[in-house]
Order: sequence, then C-alpha cells, then structure tokens
Amino acid sequence: MGIIIGAGENPDTQTTLTSIEQFSADVAYSIGDIVFHENRIYKFVGDHAAGDWDQAVVEQQAVKIVG
Repeated sequence: MGIIIGAGENPDTQTTLTSIEQFSADVAYSIGDIVFHENRIYKFVGDHAAGDWDQAVVEQQAVKIVG
C-alpha cells in the first residue's frame, strides 16, 4: 500500500510514501518534508526549526491511497 501526496497534480511532482510521521515540536524539518498534523497531511515549503507548528511554512496536500 502506498500514499501518493499531491494526487491530481502533475505526476512529476507527486511523492509516494509508505508511511507519514506525526509532526513533533522536538524535530527540525526541511523543505519537502511531509508530516501528519491535526488530521491533515502537510509538506514543508520552508525550513522549520524545532518548535511550535508554523502554518506559514507548510502547504496542505491532496492525498490518494493506492493498494
């Protein structure tokens, strides 16, 4: 089973994962990292130092589950 992030967009920009990590305030994230937060999936579009959630550096992602 896989999870396609960016479903419905250009296939060249889609990301396929087998799991998604829960956001943690103890972790620093880089551009392109994908996390699960408050029942939604987000991709970081900016770097994020460890700390509280910052909506300004993420974009919510469309998702498609494939099996």
